[in-house]
Amino acid sequence: MANEPYGEDFSAAYAGRWDGWVRLAWPLITPHLPAGGSRWLDLCCGSGTLLRMAGGLGYAATGVDRSRHQLATAARKAPGARLVEGDVARLALRETFDVVTCLFDSLNYLVGLADLDRALAGARRHLAAGGVFLFDVKTADGFRRERPRAYRDSDRVTMFEPRFDEKRKVQTLLVTGFVREGELFRRFEEEHVQRGYEHAFLARRLDRAGFVHTAMDFDTGGEIVAGSGRLFFVCRPR
Repeated sequence: MANEPYGEDFSAAYAGRWDGWVRLAWPLITPHLPAGGSRWLDLCCGSGTLLRMAGGLGYAATGVDRSRHQLATAARKAPGARLVEGDVARLALRETFDVVTCLFDSLNYLVGLADLDRALAGARRHLAAGGVFLFDVKTADGFRRERPRAYRDSDRVTMFEPRFDEKRKVQTLLVTGFVREGELFRRFEEEHVQRGYEHAFLARRLDRAGFVHTAMDFDTGGEIVAGSGRLFFVCRPR
């Protein structure tokens, strides 16, 4: 049976191959950072690259993630950041931040709408006056276009098999990996379940959570068009 997402083996694979993805979002993030901001909260912080980049700008950075394996990598990558193991749908840090981020389609993992609403409300609750909440999501078209793929590294092979449920707009991604141990390979499996979210749907929920927002196509930085696979949102407290 497949394990929970971002266990020890997949977290190691992620840190080795996909950790730099956040740099694609950096040009979309930096124009919206508030002048004089000093505190940054990264939800679903993963292996800590964004925390390190935020710290490089002088922010006191806090990262939250459910995976202790991701947090262990983040502790090495961003040693100056504060790390919290926790669920972003039930976050209660009792403090506010000038910047709140949630990247790499992390909100798509909130398949239940109650959890999505709690996460948005939590982001609003932890956002200081004049602050900004920045996140991306993958759309149904983005998931629909995914195909099986495999990646080979020096000590591991990682394979992805997506299955998209058109009725529910939910993708189940089976991750199968083989990690070298001496002359043999050890197998692991994880199951990642994500829901595609569209702009109009999220716009209503952001409004209810107390945000005003703008949204754009992640890949172009321009207008959202039919077929946009990933969206980027810039949200401010209303």
